[in-house]
Amino acid sequence: MPSFTANKAARTPFGKNAYLRSTQDVKTDSATIAAAVFPASTVDGSVKTATNRVLTSNVATITTSTAHGFSVGDSVVVAIANATFDGRRTVSAVGSATTFSFERVAADVVTGAATGTVTGGADVSKILQPGTVIAKITSGTYTGKFGVFQAGATDGRQTAANIVGVADTFVPWMLLERDVDIAVTYEATVVQAWCLEYNAAGAPIALSNATRDAILALTQVQLIFK
Repeated sequence: MPSFTANKAARTPFGKNAYLRSTQDVKTDSATIAAAVFPASTVDGSVKTATNRVLTSNVATITTSTAHGFSVGDSVVVAIANATFDGRRTVSAVGSATTFSFERVAADVVTGAATGTVTGGADVSKILQPGTVIAKITSGTYTGKFGVFQAGATDGRQTAANIVGVADTFVPWMLLERDVDIAVTYEATVVQAWCLEYNAAGAPIALSNATRDAILALTQVQLIFK
């Protein structure tokens, strides 16, 4: 007969209630997540290191350090810290195992070193995981709606006093198209290592001790961390 042991190691929660220590005595409220300010992320795909870039006559060419495996028509995400090249692009030509091109209407750019990555076969989505800390938006166009607690935000989501709880709803893609109403847990016993916040770059990270302590000091949220 198989035996099982509990694993409390930090992990990214996936699916409903992954963050909960117990499903008893859980209280939730509703919140509308503002799709426009929700951070997007690249999902899956093969990441290659870019080493060179050039743009001539509205055709950009990228060189990778190893074989890229791309084909004409593939969608790739270029991220080399250069606005002329960066973004989601469609491969228009494959020059060699380590070079590919895409159309880009812009002024010519002479050949130069590139630092960054190219991700192929990937998709971009806006994924809200259960256990993500949610905060109220208090300024700007989306005042009164909610978003993820994120360092560096300027609309109120960066302020601990605006935290209302953690998401209890898994939203895999709908935020790409519209605002979404979710359930937010404001009273429960949860596992800190399974909860998330967002950093200034818009990436989900494990809930920090500083944010945990800020939540414990709130009156509107009664979360017990284990």
